[in-house]
Amino acid sequence: MKRMSEVKARQQSSAGPSLALFAVAVAFVASSCFDAHQVDPGVLMIDDFDHGAFPADATFMPWMCFAYNPNSNRNYSCAYDTDTYDGSKYSLRLDFEVTDPVNLMMDYGGAGLGTNAPFGLQEDLTAFTKLEFDARLESRIPVLPVGAKLNISFGCSTARLTDGSAPGDLYVVANVDYDHNNNWGHVFVALANFSSQSIDTRLIDGGVAGCLRLVDEMDINVEAELPDGMSGAGTLNIDDIHLE
Repeated sequence: MKRMSEVKARQQSSAGPSLALFAVAVAFVASSCFDAHQVDPGVLMIDDFDHGAFPADATFMPWMCFAYNPNSNRNYSCAYDTDTYDGSKYSLRLDFEVTDPVNLMMDYGGAGLGTNAPFGLQEDLTAFTKLEFDARLESRIPVLPVGAKLNISFGCSTARLTDGSAPGDLYVVANVDYDHNNNWGHVFVALANFSSQSIDTRLIDGGVAGCLRLVDEMDINVEAELPDGMSGAGTLNIDDIHLE
């Protein structure tokens, strides 16, 4: 998975025309600051995709889709889908194809779905213990490797390092186990399982909790795990993303 600074430079597209209403989003978010601790901390719904362009959690902007490694990859699209696990109105769907560049090494390319909180808004997730959602990852042609990963990351661009600096690209990530037989399933990951990427030796002030206290981005992405020069394609559906 890419460092946050590189992911933010990726090519992106929105999940349908209604998600491109940036001006409306600004007005909506400006009047809808959300604090998880002002409601029942038992459940925080991030999005069930049944409420139009905006996530159920008004801290965040409409979802976007992206690809990385290489950032020039534009073989992806995202949209609402009536195919759901629980019979609800919509899920969010990502269609993608990734090709690992021929360079005698694995580039760990992939594609994903993400949402950001604008204008310094943040979500404090430290009251919760786990993230849950419905997901289905279907392999297409060319077939994805069996080892393709489903990753979740929370970005915290305003978090500081233990040396007092604020680099603006900090995040924590976790891998999610999913059904490898192209079926829908309910998946979850404990917030205690999130960590900084192993390649990032920087120390976040407050550790993982220091980042989860200042969350302003969420990404769900497929890391294709393709061998050098190979291609893979798939469809990811997600639904009912919430914390408990």
